[in-house]
Amino acid sequence: MAAAIAAVFSAAAARTANRTADKLAAIEAQRHHAELTPKLEHSATFGRTNAYVDLRLKLVGPITLVRLDELAVSIRDDSRSRLPMVGGATAKQIAEQIWGPCMFTPQIDQADTTGRRVPPSPIERGSELKLQLQPTRPPSWSTGEWAALYEGDVIRLTIMCTLAPHSPWKLTLDVTPVDPIRVN
Repeated sequence: MAAAIAAVFSAAAARTANRTADKLAAIEAQRHHAELTPKLEHSATFGRTNAYVDLRLKLVGPITLVRLDELAVSIRDDSRSRLPMVGGATAKQIAEQIWGPCMFTPQIDQADTTGRRVPPSPIERGSELKLQLQPTRPPSWSTGEWAALYEGDVIRLTIMCTLAPHSPWKLTLDVTPVDPIRVN
């Protein structure tokens, strides 16, 4: 009888120990994932005529991250409400519009036709991804104040970084283009 009671307590203790070990392993995996969060340096420079922006993203760390399988970049919309300015626009048109100062130049750097994203590319630490952006096209229902609405605004990016077997990292980045003539 005592052996049976001891066996029950022993089994319960083993289950508790296994649950604790699983929790600790999950915490350690989360910590390791956070330590591997990619670090990027960036620059955005207007071209000579301000007709385009050269965007550069460089993977600089952490030291234990040698490469990424994929670095995918897309344009995020600003955080302003669309309701006062979209008179007559459909929900689909509003969703398709890039709400910000710049878009990727369609068909350059394999950007999609909307200018919202470029395809993912592998990158090694110390390497740079160079992308071209242009001013966002005003929507068809725009009343002309489009350029003034976004003048001087940051370019809002979402960057998805993947490296097997880790879960992806989602980074957000706000980039302010600079005029190289004023910098030098």
